[in-house]
Amino acid sequence: MNPSYPSETFTLDPDYTICNSASQYHWDGVSGDNLFQKFDEVTGGKARRLAGNDNEISSWELKNYNGEFGKGGIICLGSGVLDWNSPTPYVSKYHENLGKLLLNAYHYLTGE
Repeated sequence: MNPSYPSETFTLDPDYTICNSASQYHWDGVSGDNLFQKFDEVTGGKARRLAGNDNEISSWELKNYNGEFGKGGIICLGSGVLDWNSPTPYVSKYHENLGKLLLNAYHYLTGE
């Protein structure tokens, strides 16, 4: 775990192969905290950090119809780690975290 981001979520296992079908945000010359701040300013959303890369945004939250974050909003997970079918064999250590991540997002947005 990176001490800078204690809430990291690991989703890939050694030997797991992904297609990397992704929706990710990048801005030339902008990285780290500046990238996440710029995303929030430009989109009105909240960039979320997944473990591994400070130079792209691959998950974010959008406000609900009342203009608030949380219940009724949208969580976008544009990372290639959400590819569920590895064409190569692997031993799962982290992959179940994807299901937990998606279930937590569902509960967060529905207020359950």
